[in-house]
Amino acid sequence: MFRNFIQVAIATIALLAPAAAVEPVIIRNDTPWSNETVLRAVAMFSVACKPLGGAMWDELESIEVEALPEFAEFRKDRGWKYTIFVRAKVPDSPSLIPASRADIGVIAGHTLHYDIGGGKSPGFFSTKRASNYLCGIKNYDTGDSLFVSVPGLKFLK
Repeated sequence: MFRNFIQVAIATIALLAPAAAVEPVIIRNDTPWSNETVLRAVAMFSVACKPLGGAMWDELESIEVEALPEFAEFRKDRGWKYTIFVRAKVPDSPSLIPASRADIGVIAGHTLHYDIGGGKSPGFFSTKRASNYLCGIKNYDTGDSLFVSVPGLKFLK
């Protein structure tokens, strides 16, 4: 009887314990940058992208990262030779991240997209309304790709 009580108590505590923070996973790095440099840039992005980069960051289901040679003219115009693409998956039933908003629509279950670069204009692009909103970007509801300057990312050359 006591043994069953202990098993139930342990199972209950496990369910109530917060989920461990998900770590960014580099799925591809075709740049001269080390994986450590790429992860340093993602960490710096998470600090600049608030409120997502705060407690909400730990709630993400997955964070996939690709570092690739730049191909888009609008990013090349900023002096980016390489770009770090971040895909962050919002869980289907988030507790900290809003599941939906009237001005955005459903956020739960969506994949957020961000492009990080250095060059002469270091920072990141946010490419969806939900992505914009969760980074605290003004005019987030335009649905356009919006740029946020992050001078600390200039080490990405």
